[in-house]
Amino acid sequence: MKCLKNILSQGVKEDLVERPEHWPGLHCAKYLTTGLRIKAEWLDATSYHRAKTIQSRLARKKRLNKSDFIQRLDLTVDALPCWEHLSIEARRIDASALVCEIVTEEAERRKREGKTVVGRKAVRSMSIVVCTKPLLPPWWRERRRQLTAWAKRYHECTRAYVSEYWCFQRGYRDACAALMKARGQGGFPKHCWSPSFYQL
Repeated sequence: MKCLKNILSQGVKEDLVERPEHWPGLHCAKYLTTGLRIKAEWLDATSYHRAKTIQSRLARKKRLNKSDFIQRLDLTVDALPCWEHLSIEARRIDASALVCEIVTEEAERRKREGKTVVGRKAVRSMSIVVCTKPLLPPWWRERRRQLTAWAKRYHECTRAYVSEYWCFQRGYRDACAALMKARGQGGFPKHCWSPSFYQL
């Protein structure tokens, strides 16, 4: 449930939108709470860039429209394993309760910190190539974020984080190797997601 809450809270906890279903891009919140199909647009980037490469080699180049490579899809979301035994209505009630919990918690946090949301319209107008420089460490440790390229290399917190990160990596890889060899030895590191069929 913590994983689902984290997924649903994307955009809200970043102070971009007030509610999960307000996110202008692809999001599962509206489907989980109402059952409405998700209408999505997917760019076939592989075909688009292949066409651009071909055009760049031609003497007579044709203008390519990215919109010609966009597919419009109706998506549905499978029930979570822990919700499979519930009726569709019960799933929607649980999802709605989770969304309300997220909205309430984040609204209280913004009030304490004196922050406001950016809003759907502003999010749509944001550039996907322009980014802002994040704060210096240890902000990413408190937020449980992966180390960023902007963290000071020799900062004490950076060194501790890197050491902990690679220790986790080694543990996870050893567990994967044991799983693939079907030896069933060892185990996955604490706090990571292991395959449902994995047995100690």
